[in-house]
Amino acid sequence: MYVLGLGLSHDSSAVLLRDGELVAAVEEERLDRVKHSEHPPIRAIGHCLETAGIDLAEVDIVAVGSDLEFVDDKLFQQLVAHPDLPDVPSMRALVTSTLARFFGVDVSARLQCVEHHLAHAASAYGLSGFSEALVITLDGGGDGCSGLVLAGHAESLTELHRVRPRASLGHLYTLVTNFLGFRLHDEYKVMGLSSHGDPTRFRPIFDEGIALHDDGSFEVDRHGIVRALGRHVRPRRRGEAVGDAHEDVAAALQEATERVVIHFVSRFQRRTGLRRMCYAGGLAHNCSLNGKLLRHGVVDELFVQPASSDAGLACGAALFAHWSSPRGGFDNRRQPMVYLGPDIGTPHAVEQRVRAWGRLVHVEPSDDVCAHTARLIASGTIVGWVQGRCEYGPRALGHRSILADPRPAENRRRINHAIKKREDFRPFAPAVLHERAREWFELPPGQDDFPHMTAALPVRTDKQHLLGAVTHVDGTARVQTVTARDEPRFHRLIGELEKLTGVPVVLNTSFNNHREPIVTTVDEAVTCLLTTQIEVLIVGDLVVTKTDPGPAQRLAELYVALPFEVPLTIQHRNRTVAGRVASAAVAMLLARADGTTTIGELLGTEALEPDLANELLELWSERALVLSPAPIASVPDTVPRPWLGSWA
Repeated sequence: MYVLGLGLSHDSSAVLLRDGELVAAVEEERLDRVKHSEHPPIRAIGHCLETAGIDLAEVDIVAVGSDLEFVDDKLFQQLVAHPDLPDVPSMRALVTSTLARFFGVDVSARLQCVEHHLAHAASAYGLSGFSEALVITLDGGGDGCSGLVLAGHAESLTELHRVRPRASLGHLYTLVTNFLGFRLHDEYKVMGLSSHGDPTRFRPIFDEGIALHDDGSFEVDRHGIVRALGRHVRPRRRGEAVGDAHEDVAAALQEATERVVIHFVSRFQRRTGLRRMCYAGGLAHNCSLNGKLLRHGVVDELFVQPASSDAGLACGAALFAHWSSPRGGFDNRRQPMVYLGPDIGTPHAVEQRVRAWGRLVHVEPSDDVCAHTARLIASGTIVGWVQGRCEYGPRALGHRSILADPRPAENRRRINHAIKKREDFRPFAPAVLHERAREWFELPPGQDDFPHMTAALPVRTDKQHLLGAVTHVDGTARVQTVTARDEPRFHRLIGELEKLTGVPVVLNTSFNNHREPIVTTVDEAVTCLLTTQIEVLIVGDLVVTKTDPGPAQRLAELYVALPFEVPLTIQHRNRTVAGRVASAAVAMLLARADGTTTIGELLGTEALEPDLANELLELWSERALVLSPAPIASVPDTVPRPWLGSWA
C-alpha cells in the first residue's frame, strides 16, 4: 500500500510510504531553490513517485498534514482581499484540482486530512521506536492550536492537553526575533545569540508576561512583553550592529522559553509517569532547549523528529493515514529517516555532470576518497562533501555538508565570513564517531544516540581547547553522533581524520551559501564551489577544484537564465534584478537571456569586461541568476506559485 503525505505550509514537502516504510521524502525548497518554499510540493511529489517507480494513480491514500476545512476561512479572506485571484470553492478543491492539473489524476476520493498538530505528533511518535512515550508538539500555530500533549501507549495516542494560540511560545519567539531585527525563520539565529547575553537584565519583563499554572498550562502575553522591552531597547533596524542589549534580550527570551517548556513537560511527565518523550513542531528545533530538557532530568530519553518544522507534516500525515487504514496498521519502530531525498546518481552520471563544467573545474578521481578528504581537512582545507541521497530536514548530516577541522577557532570565522556570509555569533556543529562521543561530550545517562543534531550538549571541559571551531560560547555544541552502521562512508572519513589529528570529530555545516537552501544536485554543488571560498569539492569519489583563472574570467562559456521567481525590472533608469540595482549592460543581457544561449554568444565576445564579469559573478553568488554549462530547461508557465499567497 502506498501513502503519499503532503505538507502544505511553509517548508512544503512530500513523503511516500510503501507498506509503512519510508521510501522518499524531500522539501520543495530543495528542488525549486526557494528557501522555506510555500509553493505546492509538485516537484517533491514527483521525486517521491519517481523513486518508487509509480505514478499518482497507484497511490492508495493522499494524506495532507492540515485540516483543510479550517483553512477555508483564510482562503475566503484571501479571495476578499484580492479580487484578481480566481474563485476557488475550498482548499480541498484547490488541492485536488492542482494535483489533477500536474499529474492528470483525480485524488478526491483518496484525499485525507490530518490535523496539523496531530500530524506533528504522529511524525515523532511514529518514528521513535518507543512502545510508550509522552508526545509533545509546540510551534507558532496550525489549525487553531499552538501545541498538543498526548500519551502514547502502543497503538494509541490519547490527547491530554491543547495549547491555545494566545499562549503560543512559537509566536512569542518569532515576535522577539522580529524585534531584534531578524526575519521569520531566523529564530535559530536568536537562539545562537542568546548564549552571548545576560538574561537577568530583562528577566522581570518575561516573568511579568508569562504565567505558569499547576496543571502544566501556561499563558503568554507576547505583545505586552514586546511593548515592555521597547521601553528599554529600541527595535533593532536591519543592518544595525547587534549590541549588548540585543544579546540580553535574546538571552532572556531563551531562558523564559526553557523555563516554560521544562515546567510544561515536567507537569505532564509526573501526571503520566512516562519517562520517554517524543517531540515535534517548530520549537523542537531549539537545540539549546532540548539539551536543557535532558540535562535537567525532566525525561530519560528524548526523540526529536529530525524534520520537526512544518516539513515534517507530510511524514506525520502519511504515518497517521497508514495507521488508520484497514490495510495498514500501527508500527512505530525506528526507521532510517533522513537520507530520503534525490540521489546524485551513478558514478558515471556524477562524472559526466562535473566534467560538463569544462575549463572552470579540475577533476580527479580518488582511490580512497575518505583518506584523501581527511588529509585535506587536517591541512586546513574547507571541503564541500556530497554523497548519495540528500537529507530530509534542515540539517546536513554528512551527505550535503561543508566540512572543516574542528580544532582552530579561526575556522568558525573563516566559514561564517567567506562562505556563509553570516553573523560571527553563529556556531557550527561537530560530527563525532558514535563510539567516542562520551569521551568528548557530556551525554546524558542512558542516551548515546544523537544522529540528527537535535540537542546542544556540553563539550567536556578538558576537550574544549581542542574543539575551538565547534564549541559555542556557553561551552556546548550541537552534537551529531555518526555510526558505521547508518553512515559508513562519513564514519570512515571521521576515523581517518582522527588518525591524523587525534580528534574523532569534524566540523559539519550545511552545504549552501546564505541565499539558498542546502544543495541537492551535483550542479548546485559545483555552483557553490565556484561562488564561495570553498576550496575543494568532494562529490562521490571525485575531487573537484576551481581552475586558475577562476570563474569570473570564464563566465562567457556559460548559459544564463533568471530563476523563475526572480523578477527583472527595466523602467527608464531603474534597472533591478531581484531588487538589486543592475548596470545597463547586465540588465539588457538578462532581458535577452533564455537559457539556450551562452553569455558570450549573447554579447558576441569570448572575453567579458572585468566589471561586467564581476557584476555577473556577484549576482550568481546571490543566486539572482542561473548559470550552467549546458542549456537551461525553460520554466513552463504552469510552474506553480504559492497557493493564493500562502496555504495557511
